[in-house]
Amino acid sequence: MKTLIRWGPVALFAAFLVACQVGRLLRPSDGGNGPPADSTAARVAFSTQPNDAGVGQAITPPVIVVITDSTGHPVPSYSGSVTISLGANATGATLSGANTATATNGVATFSGLSVNKAGSGYTLAAASSGLTGATSAPFDVTTAPAPPPTHVAFIAQPSSTRAGDPISPAIQVAAEDSTGRVVPTYTGTITITLGANPGGGTLSGTRAVAATNGVATFSTLSIDRPSAGYSLTASASGLTGATSAGFDITALPPPPLMATALRFTAQPQSALTGATLGTVLVAAVDSTGATVSDFSGTVTIAIGTNPSGGTLSGTTAAATSGGVGTFSGLSIDKAGTGYTLAASTLGLKSATSATFTVTAPSPTTGNLTVTTATAGSNLDADGYTATVDGSNSQSVGINSSVTFANLSAGSHTVVLSGVASNCSVSGGTSQTVTVPAGGTGTASFSVTCQAPPPTTGSLTVTTATAGSNLDADGYTATVDGSNSQAVGINASVTFSNLSAGSHSVALSGVASNCTVSGGASQTVSVPAGGTGTASFSVTCAAPPPTTGSLTVTTATTGSNLDADGYTATVDGSNSQPVGINSSVTFSNLSAGSHTVVLSGVASNCTVSGSASQTATVPAGGSASAAFAVSCQAPPPTTGSLTVTTNTSGSDLDPDGYTVSVDGGGSQTIGDNGSVTFSNLAAGSHTVSLGGLASNCSAGTTSQTASVPAGGSASASFAITCQALP
Repeated sequence: MKTLIRWGPVALFAAFLVACQVGRLLRPSDGGNGPPADSTAARVAFSTQPNDAGVGQAITPPVIVVITDSTGHPVPSYSGSVTISLGANATGATLSGANTATATNGVATFSGLSVNKAGSGYTLAAASSGLTGATSAPFDVTTAPAPPPTHVAFIAQPSSTRAGDPISPAIQVAAEDSTGRVVPTYTGTITITLGANPGGGTLSGTRAVAATNGVATFSTLSIDRPSAGYSLTASASGLTGATSAGFDITALPPPPLMATALRFTAQPQSALTGATLGTVLVAAVDSTGATVSDFSGTVTIAIGTNPSGGTLSGTTAAATSGGVGTFSGLSIDKAGTGYTLAASTLGLKSATSATFTVTAPSPTTGNLTVTTATAGSNLDADGYTATVDGSNSQSVGINSSVTFANLSAGSHTVVLSGVASNCSVSGGTSQTVTVPAGGTGTASFSVTCQAPPPTTGSLTVTTATAGSNLDADGYTATVDGSNSQAVGINASVTFSNLSAGSHSVALSGVASNCTVSGGASQTVSVPAGGTGTASFSVTCAAPPPTTGSLTVTTATTGSNLDADGYTATVDGSNSQPVGINSSVTFSNLSAGSHTVVLSGVASNCTVSGSASQTATVPAGGSASAAFAVSCQAPPPTTGSLTVTTNTSGSDLDPDGYTVSVDGGGSQTIGDNGSVTFSNLAAGSHTVSLGGLASNCSAGTTSQTASVPAGGSASASFAITCQALP
């Protein structure tokens, strides 16, 4: 009973909070009727938690699981299977009853669930394929009879709904005892009436319901007038009544508008033949001329008045969006005055547009002929390119002509390009020409060519290297940052066909022990038709040493020394094993500071100072790092436990008893005997005595004993046996 009192209010309070939260989620944010729009099912949640119950008795009220999305909103469209099983189950009990239910409107109800063993802290686990599961609040199962009911309570509160509609989910009222637990044996009639009635409404539906397993469910209640702040009261003979939480009743929405006709809301525009008539809009309207935005249909457009026998082109049928059909790209191929368009759709009165005019375009283009005349020597063999207005280009021979057709009438710029550098264009390479509408403009270019003077020369790069440890793979000479050739340490290379003028020459690939006199970069002037030179003098010397070595030494004293030795690591990655009284050397380390770490030290050993040191390695020399390690024998961590039995009375148990520690392997012990459990971890242990004959009893069959490290503890059991009949 103590356990029941401890968990019962908690479970009921959790159930009340979840039920309230589900009720709140089922209320729409805009005050309208019904739950919010469906979203994707993501998890299950307990909306009615399991209450305490007797052994083998049905858990009441029925456990209810709701399907929600990832934000906790219910998903009424979900209709999959939900399964309930025992979660926390310290007694190894069995859950009975229908533990699988199909969700209806996103809610699965489990009636008649029961547990066959008494115990505290049971939980239920809810699961559905593909969704995140949930665990209920804890509850207890007891063999004690349920106390009598004292009052009624709303366990499923009324939710806001629309006037005249049944309040959903169903309202539930339970008969509860003084501790707030449902009394499943109660079958009396519970009656619901209006409490707060701000709208003067009438409560309809079945208002008196006989309780089943202590719970009455009201699924047909409705209120006929809208208002905010209604409440309900519940009563039952001999029990204290209850008042529900407040809720709202909303008004019915107004009837939708009905479309009766079509109307042009954007008229066709006058245009040239074949050109667009603009964006034409046709709306479905009601009897007042207002657009009916929820009208859905296909509007068709055709020529109404057709003074010139024209043809309408473009998309002539459009599905409405927001009650409006949109037509873009309509055109008519023949000029005429007084055209109209006619719009129609099934079931609505047709519409005729305002009149508009289609006109024929006047000529707007002409031609432009470009002519070239070239004289002199070294003529440009591949000809030229004539370009109009910077983008319209054609090739033209050195003594030829090309024509550009369908240019807009007016001024155009003509440019002659691709002229060789030894040729010049009289008057310039650009002209402005006026193209007449329906006519032809002309542009003539006169070109004169001459033999070109030489424009290139060559550059010779020479190297001279002296000293020791010469660079065996030579160098690289580079002109102007991109033109490169390999050159030996005492050799020369020539760069041909360089443009006359100043060039930069760089010598690279020089070994670090070599230096270039005057620098590795020069500026050289290459004459047209001649040769420039660049000389580099290189001196090499033997390089100084750049590495050294590091010796790590260990000295270990004490007892229980670390038999497998240690690991020495330099700079976090270079590792070698080292004995407990030994040394290792790390070679070819770069000169400078290095970090040495000693690891693998046993837990009973300590390193004097620190297991990490910093050592400076000299170039061409050796540094050292010494570690002093001290080890001690580890303290004992186990002990023993001796169990003794003392049996008195008559008809003693002939086969003795069994004793076990911490639920593990057991040992046989005589009626008056003792056994010892060795190598137990130091600390608290539970000793259990079993195998007692039915005529024998012990003051307790379980004790707790504290085993000291390196010592022994004891546990004694006194058993009394009665004479067998």
